[in-house]
Amino acid sequence: MDATQKTLWVGNLPENITEELLYELFLQAGPLEKVYVPKDKRYAFIQFKHEESVPYSVRIMDGISLFGKLLNMRARTVSVHDSSNHPTPQSQGNLKQTKTKLLSTRTSSSSCGEPLFTQSLHLPNKNPAEGQTRFLFSWPSKKSDFIFRQLFDYKSFTYTYLLADAESMEGVIIDPVLDNVKRDLKIIKDLGVKLLAAMNTHVHADHITGSGVIKEKIATCNSFISIQSQAKADKHFDHGNLVKFGDFNLECRSTPGHTNGCYSFVWHEKSMVFTGDAVLIRGCGRTDFQQGDARKLYESVQQQIFSLPPHYLLFPGHDYTGQMMSTVGEEKKFNPRLSKSKSEFVKIMQELQLPYPQQIDKALPANLLCGIQPTE
Repeated sequence: MDATQKTLWVGNLPENITEELLYELFLQAGPLEKVYVPKDKRYAFIQFKHEESVPYSVRIMDGISLFGKLLNMRARTVSVHDSSNHPTPQSQGNLKQTKTKLLSTRTSSSSCGEPLFTQSLHLPNKNPAEGQTRFLFSWPSKKSDFIFRQLFDYKSFTYTYLLADAESMEGVIIDPVLDNVKRDLKIIKDLGVKLLAAMNTHVHADHITGSGVIKEKIATCNSFISIQSQAKADKHFDHGNLVKFGDFNLECRSTPGHTNGCYSFVWHEKSMVFTGDAVLIRGCGRTDFQQGDARKLYESVQQQIFSLPPHYLLFPGHDYTGQMMSTVGEEKKFNPRLSKSKSEFVKIMQELQLPYPQQIDKALPANLLCGIQPTE
């Protein structure tokens, strides 16, 4: 295939743009082969591995500003060495028409509906100050019926998710971390979210949950965890239960294997799944401790997560490589562990030889008590 068919032209770049930053941004639209920014930094070429990622990226990135500058995007049609890559007045005038044409293109991996984030997105920074987040780009301020925030803990590489109905402002938080409760409470207050649930995907071994403290600070909030976890909480969910907030529901799907009590939460209205440690981006949770079972994890993922439509956005409980989301279809195809046969997967997991979790002796007892450590 001609590389131009897999390449996106991006213009109106800020002066401080880097190839690394663009790679981090456009990786959200699909696997990349390379990113090229000329010396004058007036434009860039984003080359994807798959042709369908070009119209998909235009669709989900439509209206994005990077450091205050609205990005222009269109399919690349000329050589990277051709000086005509610089947008002319005529090409700028045709940009909107080109974008409209691209947006009308439908593929199996790009039918995700509206923009994912209502206001802003934060990506992990290198060597950040404790509790700090780095603002990279903003989504257009279009009216949306939901609120979504993806938050990050730099110590345990844990993702926390805040979801809310923008009309009723009822919301839930998934996998809050004790060390970041102050941050999370401020965001909840700033946005005016009426928090109903602090939900844990499982009993964590690498950090202490913040759900116990959050429910003490917010009167409307209850702590939630699975009945199979045998952990303390205000409410326990089981397979198939729905957790309601406003006009939305999260479907609770049992996905054991990392632990007996692991669950994934499916937000069907927004085509999203929050997989905890069951599926990570190009990986999965370990299965060598805390009731871990590689065969059970493989079966859980295949039956409960990979059975979802391929365009569903997949948000993991952790990431160690700077990635923020994937899709069900992408992980089915590219996950180096879970795309294998069951026997191959079991062999891979048995041969990992991972070190003993550093925080497990402290985190596990606390998380069985909803993160509230008994006072002597």
